[in-house]
Amino acid sequence: MSMDVETEVSHRINALHDLMGEIMRCIGPRAEDELMLARSGQWPRISPRSLLEQLTLSRRNGLSAQWKKKLVDFGHAVAMVQRARRLSELSTQEHQAEYEREVHNNGQSGWDPLENPDWLLVELESNLLIRQVQAEIAMEMLQPRSKQNSVMQLNMGEGKSSVSIVLLIPGNGVFLLPSRLLSQ
Repeated sequence: MSMDVETEVSHRINALHDLMGEIMRCIGPRAEDELMLARSGQWPRISPRSLLEQLTLSRRNGLSAQWKKKLVDFGHAVAMVQRARRLSELSTQEHQAEYEREVHNNGQSGWDPLENPDWLLVELESNLLIRQVQAEIAMEMLQPRSKQNSVMQLNMGEGKSSVSIVLLIPGNGVFLLPSRLLSQ
């Protein structure tokens, strides 16, 4: 699959700016007294980071369903800008394998960021997209379909330590054993 990566980067950045503008029109200063506060530096500073912080566990319960969706959409837009930039960096011949893997991962496949906003924040903080197999493994580890203890195996290079472990909520009794221990 081939794509014009620079056009993709530009397209994703424009979409992100449009969404940020839409959010700012809703929460930015509008009335004259609010505009005066903003001009004097007294209006709260709103940044992409401060918006995404609203999705953290300690803050998201205060969001309406509509705002949660809007902020998840914003987070997704940021993730797509990050992906486009990674594609741009990987578009050289020497990174062909990594480019192919990235170009075939459209993000948030196999999981819903509205149900798992923490996973979206992991993607953004780590500058990666969770692959479907990683999401499936993490979900199975969190809530096994068998409702019993189970052993799972991920192949080398599937993101066990860099992604899957990070997605698991501490305290669920989930443990990963290196495959070398399982073969003994």
